[in-house]
Amino acid sequence: MNKSLLIFDKSTFINIKYLYHVVERYKYTNISLVIVATLLCWMTYFSQETVFLRETGFIVNSTEPAKNSMLALSLSGSSKEVGISDLRSMINAWNFKDELIKRLRKTNSFSDLIFFDSHKNRLAVKSLIASCQEERECVDQKLTKVIDQSYKIIKKPSGAGYALLTHSYDEESARVLEKEVIRLVEEFRLQALSKNISNKVDGLEKMLKEKQGDLGLYNVTSIQEKIRIADGEISDLEKAIEELQLIHNREKAKLFAANLKYKQLMKKENIALETSDRDKTEKLRALESRVRSLNENIDLLRMNNENLENDGIIKKLRAQVRAYREDIKRLGPVKSGVSTFESAQKNKNEILPELVIEMKVLEENEKKLSMELKNLSEKRNNLLKTKNELGVKLENLGPEIEVLNIIKKQYSKNVVQSSTLRSDLEFAPIRPESSILQTHSLRKMILLNIFFASFLVSFVSLFRCLFDQRIYTSEELSAMCPGLKVLGHSSRLSL
Repeated sequence: MNKSLLIFDKSTFINIKYLYHVVERYKYTNISLVIVATLLCWMTYFSQETVFLRETGFIVNSTEPAKNSMLALSLSGSSKEVGISDLRSMINAWNFKDELIKRLRKTNSFSDLIFFDSHKNRLAVKSLIASCQEERECVDQKLTKVIDQSYKIIKKPSGAGYALLTHSYDEESARVLEKEVIRLVEEFRLQALSKNISNKVDGLEKMLKEKQGDLGLYNVTSIQEKIRIADGEISDLEKAIEELQLIHNREKAKLFAANLKYKQLMKKENIALETSDRDKTEKLRALESRVRSLNENIDLLRMNNENLENDGIIKKLRAQVRAYREDIKRLGPVKSGVSTFESAQKNKNEILPELVIEMKVLEENEKKLSMELKNLSEKRNNLLKTKNELGVKLENLGPEIEVLNIIKKQYSKNVVQSSTLRSDLEFAPIRPESSILQTHSLRKMILLNIFFASFLVSFVSLFRCLFDQRIYTSEELSAMCPGLKVLGHSSRLSL
């Protein structure tokens, strides 16, 4: 029987109480082990290399404007928002790393750069060149495999954007790498946006041709041109009708004045035929009636006064009114009306032929103008009817035309955007200076020291106890000699 039964316990696996006694038994050895473990940990901590970290924040600006309709949104072909997985895939792609190596090679300090290898150890470009015997392809191939260990993109804890982290064992290497990675990320993102816009333009151009071909079957352009021509002709006709209406009104006024003059001549003749045998009262009434009639005619002529000839007639009528009023005042003994009739008859024979001819000419002009107005109005109405019919036909094609116009707008917008395209990434340094980091932090090393010292002390103490044949306690005696009967315990001797 050995002491191994004392080391293990059914409930706690290790007998903690016994382990404590064993550690205490070899305390000087264990103190030495603790000192050795502490020295090893601190040597590791102080011998580790310093890592220089540079942080640059950036955000992704949206390049898609708000759409006014669902149709415009669908035609825009907007891509999903750029996420952290898309950015990481881009910077870890082989073509990105290959282009990055080419950019770094063009820098003056390429041979002095230091990066991380796949195990986070120091990888100096100078030593890599020596191992590849200055073969460029070999150096580029090995660097391309491990260059992504020296940079990464993370999402900010606040959730507002992302951060590009570049780290190296050399501060200048971290700075150069950061500069080139930022440039290359912007260029690759710009290429992606340009390709996306180019695909949109090609798709919209194809849709535009198809839609124009479909609408071409209905002669939409011809319908729109006919409506435009009809609008111009209607406008010209309305102006012509307005001008002709003014001329027609003037001719009607002249005809009205001629008719009025004709009636006036006939009234004068009737007045001259009156006999002196009529009663004085009837004569007075007749004169007053003529004065009223002349005043009414004067008012009518004044309302339609549009030429100089009417002014002359009005003056003559007013003279007759004054004459009739003087006759009313001077009404005396009635004389024979033979001489007055002869005078009126002579005046009538001189004026009436010319007046009749003038009236006929005016009537013909008025009829001709009325006919022209009627023809122009009918032509205008026919054009309006044709325009309305074309408008209804075009309105039925309205949805298709609206789609075509939206496609044209989206096509033009993307063509302009492709010529003025800029990267949607906006970089801003989080810290102007590099942060200094160490692979193993002080807190980590303290915890490691405690764990390592505890494990070493426990392991060495238990191992030594198993091979130590000396008996120190009654438990060990029972374990070593299970059949031995214990008679009693002696008192501890103090030397």
